[in-house]
Amino acid sequence: MYKINGLGSFETLPPEVISVLNSDFDDLQYRIEKRRFNVNKRIAISSFNFTLLQIALRIKNMQMVNWLIEKGAILNNQYDPAIFTAVQFTDMEFTQKIIDNGGLCNLSKKQPGEIFSYMHYGENYSMIDLLEENGVTVSKYGGSFFRQLFLGKDINMELLTKIYSMGVDINYNCPDAIFLVPITPLMVAIRHKHAQAAMWLLDHNANVMMIGDGDRAYTIAVENELTEVAARIKSLEPQEWHDEQNKISELRRLECPRELLDFLRNNALLMTFSEDCPIAYIRFFSLTDTVVTKWKRKNIVLLSAEVASYGSVRFVWMPKEKKVCAIDMEHDELFPLAPWNDFFKNAEILIKTKIFER
Repeated sequence: MYKINGLGSFETLPPEVISVLNSDFDDLQYRIEKRRFNVNKRIAISSFNFTLLQIALRIKNMQMVNWLIEKGAILNNQYDPAIFTAVQFTDMEFTQKIIDNGGLCNLSKKQPGEIFSYMHYGENYSMIDLLEENGVTVSKYGGSFFRQLFLGKDINMELLTKIYSMGVDINYNCPDAIFLVPITPLMVAIRHKHAQAAMWLLDHNANVMMIGDGDRAYTIAVENELTEVAARIKSLEPQEWHDEQNKISELRRLECPRELLDFLRNNALLMTFSEDCPIAYIRFFSLTDTVVTKWKRKNIVLLSAEVASYGSVRFVWMPKEKKVCAIDMEHDELFPLAPWNDFFKNAEILIKTKIFER
């Protein structure tokens, strides 16, 4: 039985991989010389392809790593350079070896930031100082990694403090493979109901006025019923954002009908449906908590604070359509429904026929 860190155990493997696992340098040399084996060939294991150098790093065989580098192993593969494997699966000695042999050269624009992500996947945070010493700095490249720290079940506050002290952008909001829309660490912390971490970010001057995927931090806190966090953010936002008359004027300019405004002003903000409706209920924002934003360059008013069972679906008022619409944020799809009065009377039928039974 052969074991490879991060991949599992295998009864059989390609012979070149077995030679790496067994430190059989003679067999590898024979394959290179007599069978013209390319030391940089990508070899299929399970559903993925790996180079021998990546395997040697995963099993932390320094002698094999040195030998493969001497034989011409490429450290800077276009898609997954060796430094990714090193920071995820090895220690500082191995990572320094990769760096000393040019492992940080010729990286693409986004790959220095991805180094931190791979380090995070391996929870290998001892690498942070080593990377900093070699020019892969938290202040320049650590924003995405910092934001990912708020996804977990438990938040490492000591690590957050360290990263912050190294100059990370606390308001980093660039889209990436994990976050497809602009969203800040504060928004991520609130979405995952990390109230303590959210308060910590606010204590360290996180920007509360930025908007991501149609929301701002305050409305996300309201959605997730983090009352103390919402109150703290509200105290930091411009007062006019929470003034009812200002909000009414703003929504009237967006052609929200009087009946919709009246509905949002009362306390009955929960719309419930029968058991056979895919959506059990919609909880609406109060009037002053509604969000005016854009979706595909079109003005929208975000109405729903919570959509039971379908967190990616938002109910909005769309001035151009003069209708209530549903937007599936995950699949980027719009479902025009009806003018407000019709929606209010027939919401369940419209949800079933316009969204789920097309």
